[in-house]
Amino acid sequence: MEPVLIDSIPLDDLAFRFLLVTTSTLFVAALVTSGYAIALRIAWDRRNRTRSRLGELWTEPLLAALADPDSPADFRPLVAADDELSFVQFVLEYCGRVRGDELRVLRRLAEPYLDEIARRARHRRPEVRLRSVQTLGALGLPRHRDTVVAALEDPSSTVAIVAARSLARAEFSDDVGRVLAILPRFEGWAYRFLGAMLADFGPEASPRLRDGLAAAAPDWLRTVYASALQLQTDPQAADVAARMLDVSGSVDLTSSLLRLLHDVGRPEHLPAVLPLVEAPDAAVRAQAVRTLGVLGDEEVVPMLVRALHDGSTWVSSHAARGLLLIGGPALLRRISAEHPRRAALLGQVREEVDS
Repeated sequence: MEPVLIDSIPLDDLAFRFLLVTTSTLFVAALVTSGYAIALRIAWDRRNRTRSRLGELWTEPLLAALADPDSPADFRPLVAADDELSFVQFVLEYCGRVRGDELRVLRRLAEPYLDEIARRARHRRPEVRLRSVQTLGALGLPRHRDTVVAALEDPSSTVAIVAARSLARAEFSDDVGRVLAILPRFEGWAYRFLGAMLADFGPEASPRLRDGLAAAAPDWLRTVYASALQLQTDPQAADVAARMLDVSGSVDLTSSLLRLLHDVGRPEHLPAVLPLVEAPDAAVRAQAVRTLGVLGDEEVVPMLVRALHDGSTWVSSHAARGLLLIGGPALLRRISAEHPRRAALLGQVREEVDS
């Protein structure tokens, strides 16, 4: 059988022409893609070699500077103009590993090279602005504080929250008002994360947080304030929390207020907690029973005994621990005899204390 030659196929056949063009296009596309991948690989390898070379150049003197924080380390002879951003990145990688004097050394070493980083905080691309604000927050404060404060109003919520997180230090407690002003932008974010951020402003910010908790604000926002005050263990927040407790409040807010009272409340706040022991939501009941065990005395024992039989294991466990706080192991043994169905739970709580 003789082979079929390409010249013998009629070129005016539409299907063949389409197949020929498609195959040629795919072949060219594959060549371009392969070339692009090779170029990326070459660039990546070159970048890695450069980083490795610079790391070898800078690591030893950097470690020496960290070992002797009082020594006047000068890296300018070791940092070429084209390598300044790389040096800042190199220093930044050490920030999460050190504290105190060593962190101050890193900031001092990076300071001469941060002006370009600050300019990038106004870049059109949000990811560049984000990296800039992260770097300035770690290495550029307080010198570049104004740039970080300006980033609170960045169109990108991610950039704004990074700026807020960078300012959340006791030394910048004057900026807490600016952060509180933008907090509504972050509705839907984890309230514990936002509360931890506000708590880091320190006790100087506590009055502002108490005012926010008492204000006619959305429940989610007051939940953030309550979480922050709990982390600060602010004793003056207890009175505010007791006034704000309401059975009709959201589960998150009510639970946060109860956690706050558990940590900083006093026996006189007990009347605000009692109605919530029978709240419809198990999470609220659990926190109420937990707080009851801390603030109450022998008078609340019958209520805690009833809570032992709650359908929620969480509630009954907190009731057992509350009874232990009030009456000790002897009370648990007596109640175990009177309520044998809960003896296993009460025994487990006793074992936790013994261990």
